[in-house]
Amino acid sequence: MKLFALFSVALAQDAGPGDGSRAMSLDKKISNAQVKCNYYMEKALVCNPPSSKISKYNHRIEKVLLDAKHHLETGKCDKNDAAPGYPYRKRRQAGDDLFSADEEFTALQQEVEEFGGKGKYGSMANQDQLERLKGVCEKFTTASLADDSLVDCPKLGAWQKRMDHLMADLDRMENVCMKQEQEAQYGGGSYPTERPTTEDPYAMETTTEAYTTAGYSTTSYYPTTTTTTTAVPTTKYTTKNKKKKNNKNRN
Repeated sequence: MKLFALFSVALAQDAGPGDGSRAMSLDKKISNAQVKCNYYMEKALVCNPPSSKISKYNHRIEKVLLDAKHHLETGKCDKNDAAPGYPYRKRRQAGDDLFSADEEFTALQQEVEEFGGKGKYGSMANQDQLERLKGVCEKFTTASLADDSLVDCPKLGAWQKRMDHLMADLDRMENVCMKQEQEAQYGGGSYPTERPTTEDPYAMETTTEAYTTAGYSTTSYYPTTTTTTTAVPTTKYTTKNKKKKNNKNRN
């Protein structure tokens, strides 16, 4: 109950003035984006090499968001330099359901930690949970850059494109881990730290080379030993006849 009360107070502090609606500050959006995206990566990027890139992508996401905040604080977002695109209605809609997304994340986190299997970074999430965690991560990164305070920043479009690129990178790395998991299940090997072994250890012993280069018939799977066994007496017979013929000529 105490924790719930503290959470309620935090939400009240983020409420916007006048209209009674809940509005999340830019700082709160950025903080949520960092936490949610890091948790998603820890549950999705559980194989090599993607798992080694989690800290790198945390830094890249943070760099984009904090760069936007820095431009705002240093007065570089002047109204006369409005960025093209991103209409007001679209920006506003991006932040409408952030509190419900935060609640969804809390429920998802509890679900994963209580019922998920054991993984590299604690409990593992299933595919449906990963999709929902990724959705929450993207919702907060989008809402951060769609904050009303950044609407006139000239670099807004560049930040959006950079964030879209980072999210696409995370998708690709998640797919790498999914593929490794499938190969581990159906092709042998170990998951998630080792690539599965799919080569046949007896491949060199099952080639058809022996049937073409070792004296075997090309139309039969059985060795044709009759020609080799009759070759020796044939040679002896020929030599004996030559000797008789030579002796006859001398006489």
